[in-house]
Amino acid sequence: MALVAFSGINNDLITRSWMASARAYNTDHFHKEEEREVVFVAFRPSFLEKDCFAPENKSPFGETKMNRAQFPCMRSIGNDVDATVNESFLKNFQLLTSPTTSFCDYVKTVVERRQSQRIVFTGHSTGGATAILATVWYLETYFKKQRSSGFPFPEPLCVTFGAPLVGDYVFNHALGRENWSRFFVNFVTRFDLVPRIMLARKASTKQALPHVLSRLDPRSVAIQENDQIIPGFYTTVMKETATVAHHAVCELIGYGDAFLETFSSFLDLSPYRPAGTFVFYTGTGLFSVSNSDAILQILFYASQSSNQHELSLVPYQSVKDHRSYEEMVHTMAAKPLNHLDLHHLPLDGDPTLLDLGLSTRARQCVRAAFEAEKQRVDNQTKIYNKLPKIVEKLTWIEDEYKPRCKTHKNGYYDSFKYSNEEKDFRANVNRAELAGLFDEVLGLVKKGLLPDGFEGHREWIELSTRYRRLIEPLDISNYHRHLKNEDTGPYMLKGRPNRYKHAQRGYEHELLKAGKSAEEIKESRCGSCFWADVEELKGKAYESVEVKRFEKLVEGWIRDGEIDDEQIFLEGSTFRKWWHSLPEEHKRSSLLRERMGGETIST
Repeated sequence: MALVAFSGINNDLITRSWMASARAYNTDHFHKEEEREVVFVAFRPSFLEKDCFAPENKSPFGETKMNRAQFPCMRSIGNDVDATVNESFLKNFQLLTSPTTSFCDYVKTVVERRQSQRIVFTGHSTGGATAILATVWYLETYFKKQRSSGFPFPEPLCVTFGAPLVGDYVFNHALGRENWSRFFVNFVTRFDLVPRIMLARKASTKQALPHVLSRLDPRSVAIQENDQIIPGFYTTVMKETATVAHHAVCELIGYGDAFLETFSSFLDLSPYRPAGTFVFYTGTGLFSVSNSDAILQILFYASQSSNQHELSLVPYQSVKDHRSYEEMVHTMAAKPLNHLDLHHLPLDGDPTLLDLGLSTRARQCVRAAFEAEKQRVDNQTKIYNKLPKIVEKLTWIEDEYKPRCKTHKNGYYDSFKYSNEEKDFRANVNRAELAGLFDEVLGLVKKGLLPDGFEGHREWIELSTRYRRLIEPLDISNYHRHLKNEDTGPYMLKGRPNRYKHAQRGYEHELLKAGKSAEEIKESRCGSCFWADVEELKGKAYESVEVKRFEKLVEGWIRDGEIDDEQIFLEGSTFRKWWHSLPEEHKRSSLLRERMGGETIST
């Protein structure tokens, strides 16, 4: 079978997915089927303009941000931005999860009865867009909580047929970071127009869109090749797809950054990007691609033709292809499946690519996408080669510098602040070198020059958390040693480096996936900034509520390992001195009284 190369996916499962998708046309919202240990949930498509672009949405491409409260994983940790998706698709999904349908209750029942090993979300056309968002919802609501729940949930799979693009680069990146891209398989016939429509601006397609959508509906009458609206619509979509693809490949090869920035400033470019694996069907073979940049190039170039007669028929074929997935499903078992990936780069003259109609220029663009992926992997390797150096410097701070400072009974924060000894100078050199290494990583993350999964690697999260907890106190100490708080402003508002914010977001993201609520995480704040809080409290008049709240936070930070209680309570520490300056009445009832030795006399 052609699809046996996909882990856990076979032609029978794809066929059942299509059958469920076809039956969903006759439902109000979704259709469900169960067979042995697999549950199929298929979503009804819509061919109405309002279900492609929300009428009230004024953005050029009908986009909106995802709600972080509902989709906390769908964001960039490095850039701290939420994923963008098509607003109409999101609203259709929100209607699905509202009390007016039984969707949420049904999925909950499937999960709780623990009889199914897999739940397949599927759909044709815009039904596929709903399936994509439903799969993300399932991953967020159930699948990511397996560690804390103690029992396995059904593994999800999203199978779409001719679905439009749903989300932006951040959407695709988040799926990669969470290792969720593997759950998404999108089938696309070679010329199908629908997966390309979202690459064009609303304004350029608005007039003809209702007519074209009506022709894309497989329940409508057969398309007439004297229809003059379809060629014009197709040409508009492909011109804008060409602009997006060209801009993307220029970014990949690093060509003319200043030009690209100027170009983007006066021309709106679609934010939508492919996500998951795309399987292109040509009639004689299938091609699977998981590289989003390569998929984007193929979406443009595979729809081209060097044959003028064929080219004149492509606009009509683009509609016919959207209505031909049943034929694809029934014939694909006998077709060869070719994988295009980092280890199988397309070369000029490669006969397997002729079937996709990729020209020499097209192959170069696809190859550029894979070369960019290879470069991201190489960048990650270089970072991991530097890990021993990072660990060595952190270990010296932990095992040598902190213990030496402890003998002076003032801790490493205060010792570094005054920097009277050679060991303080060496600690400062380590701090500066580590800052350079972590700033380098953050720069690569922000520019998308590392694999999507890098930020999700447990080893990196643990190392960056260790770095933040251990070294940020030294940065705060240095900030106040040079009186930057007086010149620039409070550390937390004006001085905190982005490398620590990034490390904190990665750590908090792991807490979120482990089951901690967003409210709890927000209330617990950041323990590595403990000393910045102490310095601020020192400089203001005593306020009972604020100090008690801070003391409660300190207890939590100690419990979570955010701060070192052996250091902060030393006799000569700035924190201990400040605490002893508090009113006697406060100290007698303080949460920290026992940790301070039970003393209530100012020292």
